[in-house]
Amino acid sequence: MYTLDDLRRDLADETRDLAPRVTFEQVRARAMRRRAGGVIGVITAALLVPVVAAATFVALQPAGSTPGPVPVAIDPTIVPPEPDGSAGPVSGPMLSTGLPFGDRERLMLFFRDEMNGVKGALSDPSTGDFRELDDGAGAEPGKFSTVYELDDRHGGIVDYGVFGRADAQIEVTVGGKTVPANTGRLPQLPDATVFWVKRDGILANPTGAVEGADPDVTFTARDAAGSVLGTATEIQRSDGAVNRTDGAVRVGDWMPTGLTLAAGGELVFWFDGDEKAAMLHAGSDDGNGTVKGVKILGSYNRPPFDIGFYGGLNTFELAGGATVTVGTYAGRAATVTMEGTGASQQGSARWSAHPEARVFWAVGLTGMPSGVSRDAKGEVLGTTDFREPGGG
Repeated sequence: MYTLDDLRRDLADETRDLAPRVTFEQVRARAMRRRAGGVIGVITAALLVPVVAAATFVALQPAGSTPGPVPVAIDPTIVPPEPDGSAGPVSGPMLSTGLPFGDRERLMLFFRDEMNGVKGALSDPSTGDFRELDDGAGAEPGKFSTVYELDDRHGGIVDYGVFGRADAQIEVTVGGKTVPANTGRLPQLPDATVFWVKRDGILANPTGAVEGADPDVTFTARDAAGSVLGTATEIQRSDGAVNRTDGAVRVGDWMPTGLTLAAGGELVFWFDGDEKAAMLHAGSDDGNGTVKGVKILGSYNRPPFDIGFYGGLNTFELAGGATVTVGTYAGRAATVTMEGTGASQQGSARWSAHPEARVFWAVGLTGMPSGVSRDAKGEVLGTTDFREPGGG
């Protein structure tokens, strides 16, 4: 299923080499042809079995770097999200790299699924929180996948990726100095080598940035005899979502639903972000001034692209055993409804910062739902099955 996150990531990727005033239709036409990617999820690390791997890292910078800044609080009335398994359980064990991120988290690498491949995640051993990083790396025989990168918030750069051969040795060259990267194996990819390294040098630009210096690093794969198997110089940042989350402020009003979650509290939605982008959250309002984050539903440009329906759905369990199905929309419609067999308690809420965008929902759906947008006269503008964005 092509989701909102897929569209946003593809929009960012495709605009990197285009003129700053590229139109949405240019980008969308190209982005829709790309492979669907991963979802942003928060799941409990207690469900995961770590693989024993080298915990040391290869440093191309002097030791003793100073701690990075503490993430900025989003809102004093919002408490951290509960672990959420909506992205599905991790398939098999994980590689623990031992590389720190910020004050408490550590980088883990794991196999998400056949579509998303190997992903990075930030694990906090003190709380069990587990935050997946952007995108995933597949394994193509004899080639590097996309190399992913993040700022470790301690003055260092962390790169990781996959090379499509089981016994590959990976070297990293920065500023004329070459050192070996750490490597490991995941059982779901028996014919691939997973690698990671901490280094100095030039940090890759955030995804979608049109200015900035190019990274000065080369990754080389060799066989046991030292022959070169392949090289890679293209890098993509994977810390966009966590950076936005940690540095975001709430944008617009709360969007209450009047629905009580199975775990208690009213289901509410809100956006947080900056002047360029915002993340849509779902949470639980206890009625006493505290909202507990439950799940991140997606990321939007500001203003959002008015494409009509965004691909993908989310569901939440309600008190009494019912399920609410939630979609998102941005466009010119006067009303937007979630429809289907068994639909009840249908509702919607506009994003006050950008009223053309809204969240809409229905309870008790059985079978495939549909989204329907209508104008002020009740005429249908468009419909969707949520498999692809657009319509209405």
